Amino acid sequence: MSCWVAGIWLAAENVAECYRELTPVRVVGGVVYSDSANDYFLISHGIPTPEYFWKVILSADKAIAWYIPNRSDPASLDSHPVSITELEVKLGATMVGIDAPESLKASRAPTTCAPPAGCSLG
Repeated sequence: MSCWVAGIWLAAENVAECYRELTPVRVVGGVVYSDSANDYFLISHGIPTPEYFWKVILSADKAIAWYIPNRSDPASLDSHPVSITELEVKLGATMVGIDAPESLKASRAPTTCAPPAGCSLG
């Protein structure tokens, strides 16, 4: 599974799919619009350009979250892990909407690219 620029969001989707194969998970994500100066496609497509994408994968005992800049060189998926708590500080707890133990929300996955053992996508 590639975790590089061309497929950074696809890589996050694949990680979520791997965990779905193994255990029940909740997946939540969204976009952050904060700079109207770069809304290149607002007229042609009717939507502003997001500055960041975020995603959370939550199981009973594991949390993986990312805050990914929308730019041509976001590096690998492993360059952007955050904790759910960090996302809540950036975006607001209501926007993230994760009800989980604080210890799980505070954890930050050290690596996120590698598929878990047993995943058919790996």
